[in-house]
Amino acid sequence: MKNKLMPTIVLTCICIIVALLLAVVNTITAPKIEQLQYEKEQAALAKVYPGGNNFVDISTDRLPASVTKAYTEDGGGYVFQMTVTGYKSGLIIMCGIDPDGNVTGADFIKSSETLSAEIGLGQSYIGQNSDSFEPILVSAATKTTNAYANAIKAALEAYEILADKEGK
Repeated sequence: MKNKLMPTIVLTCICIIVALLLAVVNTITAPKIEQLQYEKEQAALAKVYPGGNNFVDISTDRLPASVTKAYTEDGGGYVFQMTVTGYKSGLIIMCGIDPDGNVTGADFIKSSETLSAEIGLGQSYIGQNSDSFEPILVSAATKTTNAYANAIKAALEAYEILADKEGK
């Protein structure tokens, strides 16, 4: 009986030690990962809203479902983060919109798309607004470019909702 129980005890001890080691490593690396994510987010905010400062998180409750984060900027502009599906799920796009409702920039911050059609696509939307919106489509990458266009359209809709609320 004693010999049959020994492998179970040894395996349990190994599992406990490994779990503790993983917890220690997570405790050490979690703040660094959080800081890197914050820096990446700030760089993306600056890229899609050049010259903007003091971005503050705002609620996305009333905004289109694809808008996963929203920020307001001191000068009255907004930055929206959307999660959409192109060829694969998880295409995350950020879009800046100035106080007049014009796109100041757009870029993806996470992508699993295979054709890389999302690279540089956001620059094509600069200056567009709700009245002048025209989707930019790239042949052979229609799912990606449609998803990108839908994200920009959602950002413009979110701007309209927030601008209407604030009486702009």
